[in-house]
Amino acid sequence: MRLLVVLSIAACSSAPGAAAIDAAGDASPDGTTAPTLVAHYTMEALAAAAPQVTDATMHGHDGTCMTCPIVAPGKHALGYQFDGTDIIHIAGTGALRTPTGFTVAAWFNYAAPHVGCFVNKSVGSADANSWQACVQSNSVVTFYSNKATGGDSLATGAVSVDVWHHVALRWDGAMKSIYLDGVLAASIGVSDTSFDDGDVTIGADVDFGAISAPFKGVLDDVEIYDGALAPADIAVLATP
Repeated sequence: MRLLVVLSIAACSSAPGAAAIDAAGDASPDGTTAPTLVAHYTMEALAAAAPQVTDATMHGHDGTCMTCPIVAPGKHALGYQFDGTDIIHIAGTGALRTPTGFTVAAWFNYAAPHVGCFVNKSVGSADANSWQACVQSNSVVTFYSNKATGGDSLATGAVSVDVWHHVALRWDGAMKSIYLDGVLAASIGVSDTSFDDGDVTIGADVDFGAISAPFKGVLDDVEIYDGALAPADIAVLATP
């Protein structure tokens, strides 16, 4: 069990072994105010009826799936196994629009080299892929963002298949960074990220209603924060 300063009610609702950080108003290791965990998908079970996927923070960002993954062994107890046809939709409204900063984190274990976007703030009415975490055919992991006026991307080094890795996408309003297994892999100065009404999707990207870049592998502990976590906090999340 990994603990960080304060465990809120939302964090306590996580599965055993998960290290969700929910310390709104509390100090991070670097002395700044920690962001709030606004959505957390522990992926321990799937409900029989919609919504099938529960947001463990109790903020109500539950997910639905027409074609659902299956529950399989995960990084922390259980996870969701995606076969390339499964996708979870979470309405991308309210607190999931974080235009001043965010951290998106997940554990992933992918089956073979392929192009698969496993957690995304998908394109909606304003043509804004606010953030995406994707594996590529050359086995690198990318943090991609797009808006009507252009996009930017960051990449890690190549990662191994059939191995659990942790990825975190971080933007503090001035700098975008991608962390792999708790270590900074790349960063770039970016002062603006656009958000629209597109869903958050897990298991594949969606562009203007069309599914693209489906992921094949297992995911666990997908987390979305409303600000940039301190690097020390990201290292805690990535601790096995």
